[in-house]
Amino acid sequence: MNREQQSILVTGGTGYLGGDILAEIREDSRYDDVAIYATVRNKSLWPNFEAIRIIPVELDLGSPQDLDAFIRERHVKLVIETTDSATDNIAIPCIKALQANNGTYIALLLYQFQSNGTKQWSMFAGFDPEKALYDDDPDFLPTVRRSVVKADSYPVWLKTAASATENMLSLGEELGVGVHVVAPCLVHGPSRSLGNPLSIQVPALVKIASKMGKLFTFSDDRDGGKQEWTQCHIRDTTALYKLIIDKTFSNETIESGVYFAENGFFEWKRLYGLVTDVLGLPNALAEPSQEDVNQMAEILSVRPDEVAAQISGRQVLPCDLDRSDRGTANYRDL
Repeated sequence: MNREQQSILVTGGTGYLGGDILAEIREDSRYDDVAIYATVRNKSLWPNFEAIRIIPVELDLGSPQDLDAFIRERHVKLVIETTDSATDNIAIPCIKALQANNGTYIALLLYQFQSNGTKQWSMFAGFDPEKALYDDDPDFLPTVRRSVVKADSYPVWLKTAASATENMLSLGEELGVGVHVVAPCLVHGPSRSLGNPLSIQVPALVKIASKMGKLFTFSDDRDGGKQEWTQCHIRDTTALYKLIIDKTFSNETIESGVYFAENGFFEWKRLYGLVTDVLGLPNALAEPSQEDVNQMAEILSVRPDEVAAQISGRQVLPCDLDRSDRGTANYRDL
C-alpha cells in the first residue's frame, strides 16, 4: 500500500488528549500526505479542523458495522481511541477491521478522572503499593495479564476495565494486530486541542471543593502511609503516542502491551492544599462521613464506593519503556 493510501483515525478529536495528539501529528511534515480523520460531534468546529488539514467526521462509535466499514474503506492503518477508557466496546471492532489493513490499534486506558485504567494495578486492585511495577520488566505484562484472573475479587467498577485490557491484547495477538494500551495517570498542562484545552482531572477536585466548601482525606491501611499517585504532563503523554505512531508508519516492530506515561509523582494532600488555597477555603482535611461520600459521588457522577479511588490512594507505575524528563517530550526508544 502506498503511503498516500494510508490514513489515521483519532476518536475524540475535540478532547483534551485527542486534540493534542492531532496537533502533534499535523506539526510533523512527514504526515503531510497521510489522511488524518477525527471524530468531531460539534459541526460548528469542523472548519477549524479543516484549516489544519484534519478531516472531521461523524461516526457512530457504538456501531461495530460503521467502525468496520469506515476503517476498511478509508484504508485506516492506525486507530487512536481516546473516548472509552473503561470497556472494549470500541476496541474490538476496530482491531478486527484493522486486520484487513495490516493496521495498529492504540487504546487510551486511562484519561477521564472517573475512569479505571491504571487503578487496575494500584492498591485498589490488591497490588502492593510498596512494590513498583516497571513496564520494562520482563515479567510486567504477564503480571498485568495474570491480574485479570483474580478480577472477580476486584471492586465492581474495576472488573470491566480489567477484562477489557486482556480482551484487547488477546484479540490483537490472535489477529496479528499491534495493540498498544497507553495508561497515563493524572495528566496536567494546557492542551493544543481545538475543543477542550483543559484537563478534567484537577477541575473535578475544584468542583467538589466549590460545592462542598472543603476537601477530604481518605485513610487507608493499604497505602503504606503514603497517598501518592503518578502524573504526566500532556506534552509528554502526547510524545509517547507520537513515538508509537512514528514507528508504526515506519513499519518498525513494537511489542504489543501496556505502556505507562509518567514523569513524576504527586501527593494527594499537596494537591488538595493547592486547590483549597486558590479557592480561599480552609486547608484542614477531615475524614468524610457517608453522607459526604454520597455527595461527592453525585458531584463526580460515580458510585459511592468509587469515590476514594478517584481522589486518593497510592500507585507506583514508573515508565521505563518510555522515560522522559518533564516537559522535554524526549522519550528514549521503545
